[in-house]
Amino acid sequence: MRNTADLDLTTDAGILSYLVTTLPADFPRAVEVTRLSGGHANFVWRVKFAGTMEDGKNTAIVKHAEPFLADDRDVLLGTIRMKYEYEIYTLFANRSPLLPYLPEDGPIHVPKIFHYDPATPVLLVQDIGVHLDLKTFFSTHKPSDDEAVAMGRALGTFLVDFHSKAADTESKAKLMEPFENEQARMIIQAAVHDRVGTILAGVNSLSADTLQAATESAKAFGAELMESRETLIMGDFWPGNIIVESDATGRYLGKLWIVDWEVCRYGLRAMDVGQFSAEAYLLSHFRNPVARSMLTAFHRAYVTGFLKGKPEGLRRTFMRQVSVQFGSHIVAWAEFAGWTKDQQKLEEILKVAATYIENATEQDNWESGELAELADFLHSTDN
Repeated sequence: MRNTADLDLTTDAGILSYLVTTLPADFPRAVEVTRLSGGHANFVWRVKFAGTMEDGKNTAIVKHAEPFLADDRDVLLGTIRMKYEYEIYTLFANRSPLLPYLPEDGPIHVPKIFHYDPATPVLLVQDIGVHLDLKTFFSTHKPSDDEAVAMGRALGTFLVDFHSKAADTESKAKLMEPFENEQARMIIQAAVHDRVGTILAGVNSLSADTLQAATESAKAFGAELMESRETLIMGDFWPGNIIVESDATGRYLGKLWIVDWEVCRYGLRAMDVGQFSAEAYLLSHFRNPVARSMLTAFHRAYVTGFLKGKPEGLRRTFMRQVSVQFGSHIVAWAEFAGWTKDQQKLEEILKVAATYIENATEQDNWESGELAELADFLHSTDN
């Protein structure tokens, strides 16, 4: 095996040379790489091989991590992040009983691992094809209401199963240490909850009381996220990390691929639920109202799987946590992600978010606002 220290793995030539000289002898020869857009943290390419991989295709996706962001070298980030993605993909590939079983003919999938080199680090994974992520799919296509419901149901069912399996005693004993991922905890707290007060301070129409209450609530929840080891969470469960398999006409083919698991860790399940809820709400509000049907189906599936027959105290705690994460995520990303360039609309959505953070313990707020369906489902699973 060649010493790769002299290769610049951030370049096309460097990564191709690495693949040619370093992959195991039973792999087909890499002949071409094409840099892919959208990789913020890592350098990502589609690699073409002279022969077929084990999935029958002659292409795969290669990811390389440097100790900084691929799209901003001034931002430092430990390369250990790639280890967590490798670990979770391996567990799924081995059909670990600690995680949900994902049948080949089912609606939810994760890519298969072909090769991992922790020293570089380089990860070679299955190429799932050229498809749109869920956010882009709803922004540029017109899925039917039935398709939106099917997607939401599949995602909610998967997520509650994933959380529930990883929360049991056996799973925690085996998975908690490998998925501690302290780096991810610190990143999320700094990028989301610690920024809420600064961002809301720029909303002129927000009262001083709401600003203070929302800031304190978000910071407290950020600290709660740092301490909690409730269950294994995906950690970045948003439509941009969910790929929609569709045909040439844009018709949904019944398969969703969940990718980019680098911030997977033990934490609060409400983090995943709140983040997806916020993104799906923004998608329905600014891009495509049909996304609301997806969100409703997601809530119904998740709540039914998690809270049916559970005590009222657990329901209220869960709703409080989801509400704060819902609002905090919107505050942190609404402007940065470019949901609207209209300053008035931006301020309106930030005020909605601030209200959810401030009043997360108020049941009346749940039942009349953007999370009304979730509140309804909480009450409909008493038995």
